[in-house]
Amino acid sequence: MATINMHHGDRWSGKGNYQGYKTYASMKRLIDYVTDVKKHKTREDLIKGMNCDPSHAYEEFLLSKEIYKKPEDGNRRMCIHFSQDFKTGEDITPELASEIAEQLLQHEMFQGFQVLYATHIDAGHVHTHFVINTVNLETGAMWHSNKNDLQKLKDYSDELCRKYNLSVCEKPEQKRVYRKKDEMEVEARGRSWKEEIHIAATLCADEALSRSDFISKMADLGIRVNWSDNRKYIVFIDQEGHRVR
Repeated sequence: MATINMHHGDRWSGKGNYQGYKTYASMKRLIDYVTDVKKHKTREDLIKGMNCDPSHAYEEFLLSKEIYKKPEDGNRRMCIHFSQDFKTGEDITPELASEIAEQLLQHEMFQGFQVLYATHIDAGHVHTHFVINTVNLETGAMWHSNKNDLQKLKDYSDELCRKYNLSVCEKPEQKRVYRKKDEMEVEARGRSWKEEIHIAATLCADEALSRSDFISKMADLGIRVNWSDNRKYIVFIDQEGHRVR
């Protein structure tokens, strides 16, 4: 079974949360991380590129941005980072994972984009990291994806897993998982505020496609979420100021 996980480069500073990958430096750090052979127990032949030379991906990403006059401005993302993670214990070799990654990039949403990708075997399970230049090499258009695009990518990933007889997580059909705030308030009468937060988090977790999507859905229900990589716990805060980890 393979899962598609979006990584937004979120960080925490004394002034609050901010999203990364909006500077050349953050993009360079990500590329160095993904291509670090020793740290991730990978091999040079498992580091590849689409529409770019993997050994010069950073420079080629910058050149595309320069050609189309879309340099670092502090607002737009410099790159997109996601991974395809295979289930621990799945009978898959690094070579096959790399082959599946190459086929995954044939999806129409990657057409014309430069992508650096590398298969790692250091985390107890095989997984491939993808770094996408946000400027399209052929058109100069900026990368854009929405919830439906991400779902299509996940479906395509599942299709590839079936092709190679790998397991796929089949979700039971549900009429509706995500409910509006007023519906929850009616059902929540008589429940404690902790239980209300728990139910909201469960519903949104089932529906969300990424961390940012989960946080957004919780906000729609009136619950603020403090979730950052350097915090041990996720903190939920309701409209009355109740906090729970």
